[in-house]
Amino acid sequence: MAKNLKYEALALGIMDEIGGSQNVSNYIHCVTRLRFNIKDKTKVNDENVKNLPGVLGIQWASDQFQVVIGPNVNEAFNLILEMTDLGEKFDLAKTKEEAENTGKKPFSVSSVLEVISGAFTPLIPAIIGAGMLKALVLILGNFGVLSADSGAYATLSAAGNSVFYFLPVFIGYTASQKLGANGFIGAAIGATLLEPNFTNLIHLESNIDFFGIPMYPVDYSSTIIPIFCAVALYAVIYKWLNKVIHPNLKSVFVPTLSMLIIIPLTVLVFGPFGVFTGGKMTDFFTWLGETNSILLGAFYGGYLVIGVIFGLQWAVVPVMIQNLASGGDMLMPAGCAANFAMFGLAFGIYLKSRDKNLKNIALGTTITGLLAGISEPIVYGLILKYNRTLPMVIITGILGGAIMGAFKVISVSFAFANIFTIPAFTPMVPYIIGIVFSFGLACALVLIFGYEKKIEK
Repeated sequence: MAKNLKYEALALGIMDEIGGSQNVSNYIHCVTRLRFNIKDKTKVNDENVKNLPGVLGIQWASDQFQVVIGPNVNEAFNLILEMTDLGEKFDLAKTKEEAENTGKKPFSVSSVLEVISGAFTPLIPAIIGAGMLKALVLILGNFGVLSADSGAYATLSAAGNSVFYFLPVFIGYTASQKLGANGFIGAAIGATLLEPNFTNLIHLESNIDFFGIPMYPVDYSSTIIPIFCAVALYAVIYKWLNKVIHPNLKSVFVPTLSMLIIIPLTVLVFGPFGVFTGGKMTDFFTWLGETNSILLGAFYGGYLVIGVIFGLQWAVVPVMIQNLASGGDMLMPAGCAANFAMFGLAFGIYLKSRDKNLKNIALGTTITGLLAGISEPIVYGLILKYNRTLPMVIITGILGGAIMGAFKVISVSFAFANIFTIPAFTPMVPYIIGIVFSFGLACALVLIFGYEKKIEK
């Protein structure tokens, strides 16, 4: 297949400005960003990368250099793999030397957030696909196209639920990779929590023990915290075992001892602790939603755009998923209000601007947002470029989130903010009011106050 010359030049330009492949220890991408883990930050020419044609923005997250490309990020990602030796490093864990030289405290807030974000980033395509399928099933069911007793309903529902049900397996893999351990062992730890022989213990009425130690089996499907706790210790033990075991014996004893140590600790300690902690977090947000749902919605609606700017929006996902497992989540609708505010802002710039190139960017990002729920191109291509629009979208997000909170709108499945996922929210009419209000207000603010400062004009 012929290469796109635009992205070939972009890929070459990025690699030149970040110090070449030898300055990259790991390389992945999400929906809109290329993510490079950099060995030596001094070799990265931030401004040169930012000014490359096709780059919407850049962002540092600790030692990770993020380059915002937009919806076509996959094309640039694959070209870089083809033209460099990064294919050999793709999604590989850092070496011991690189991990020791990052200069980060292992248990700092930034490190924890980076691990959470790094674990979810590779899962974004699967989460989007599963979320859209769940919304499709809801739509077809509501219109009577699918019967709940049909094989098609069961199949599509299974596809939509799969990623979320098996999150312990997926997170076990991605979090282990992020922490420098073997991802498949991490996945096996997560799979243990969902294995039928283990899950059958939940329904036994008799007392269960592990060599005399009482066990309290619970349902770990769709949980996040237990596997994160387990993998955090597993990564430490995995590295220690690789250090002390003879090279000729590592292939047998490292995985065996890792699983032998971590899996019992998971089912005896980390699992119950994680479920308890997650339950308390869910209880807190439920309590806040019942006590002052307007405040909850307003806070998250205003926070989301800041979270996207700094790449921290995924840090809240574990809370959302835990809430969904308990019946419904109030954070997601508030976040959708903020997203539709960004879509409305982009559309307002399209209507207001007379610059043909800017109009194309604004309209393209508006359509991408409404159809796919992707807001990062708007944040980096428009909001940060015309920073007087930032207060507009924050204020609109606060007001839109407050509307969601006032009507106690919840999400019943994980869904990105777009026009196809509306059935995933209930009550639906207040949700529609909230997103239409957010879209319209942000658009109106741009039309009234403009998006450029006078000196820019």
